[in-house]
Amino acid sequence: MTGSINVAPFELDQASRLDLEACYELWMAARAMDRPEDDVAYSYDDWLAAARQPAAGLGARGLWLARRDDEVVAMVVVFFLEAENSDVALTEITVAPNARRQGVGTAVLRAVLQQFEARGRGVVEGWDLTAAGPAHRWAESVGLREVKTTVAQWLRFADADLAAWEVPVPAGYRLRSWVGAAPEELVASYTRALSALRDAPSEESAVHYPEWTVDRMRSAEEEARDRGVERRVVVAVSEETGEVAAVTRLDLYSSVPTCGYQLDTVVVPSQRGNGLGLCVKAALIRLLRAERPEVDRVYTTANADNEHIIAINHRIGFRIERTTVAVKADTARLRAVLGS
Repeated sequence: MTGSINVAPFELDQASRLDLEACYELWMAARAMDRPEDDVAYSYDDWLAAARQPAAGLGARGLWLARRDDEVVAMVVVFFLEAENSDVALTEITVAPNARRQGVGTAVLRAVLQQFEARGRGVVEGWDLTAAGPAHRWAESVGLREVKTTVAQWLRFADADLAAWEVPVPAGYRLRSWVGAAPEELVASYTRALSALRDAPSEESAVHYPEWTVDRMRSAEEEARDRGVERRVVVAVSEETGEVAAVTRLDLYSSVPTCGYQLDTVVVPSQRGNGLGLCVKAALIRLLRAERPEVDRVYTTANADNEHIIAINHRIGFRIERTTVAVKADTARLRAVLGS
């Protein structure tokens, strides 16, 4: 029995200390159960700082809390994606471990669904569910279906072979790196290189890679800066053309100073087969280690069928620690299944 579940919007800056502590305890308990490989230390203050620093590039964020008899039993974090993904509500529902298998998640999804539709969202998508785990099984039971499989990989510097990062630059290329905004002379070819990701398979995910332009890139750089995110970029530039041939990017959040989050790595199709992916990724890790010694680990994900990038990551020292899935459903289908 679910009891009476009350779901209401939640504002971090207006919340009581009691509610915030309840959220922290719920999040810590759920993380220990659902993502045991994620051993980044979080005090209450660390968690609150991270909660107040939403991920860059995912649009506006909405938060909801679910209570049963005044006890916080679930949290909902939703990013309302923009541009080519403006139909998608990227949703994470976290149920307290001691409240699971009691219909709480289903009641919460039913309650927030109309909020999504009111914002013009026709698709609900969720990421980072452990494959074949309880959340994955629950999602399929309420009408969401698996659309993508990824692997979560961690590089822990204490266990790494530093010699693996000493990768020479292939002949005919030079490396450039920056933090924050791309240099004016490279920004156009940088955005073109990143747009090559649009050709990468996304399986059946509703979330599409951006079509980058210079203006859109400058807006994204400004957003990252405003959110306290340090974006570090390494590119390989063709000596012949002066164009960016390969890109890799990593974000550092001020609220999580010991962990880097590896973003995209892409090689322009005409430049593939020259070892540029390994070269730029290794260079990024070398620079990170030299310039930000407090960072002791890096997290990344890759499509489970992308054997090439997984192998590159493995050579650098990343290890697969969990297989995850993305799930999605149209809101109309969810309403039909949930009876809302």
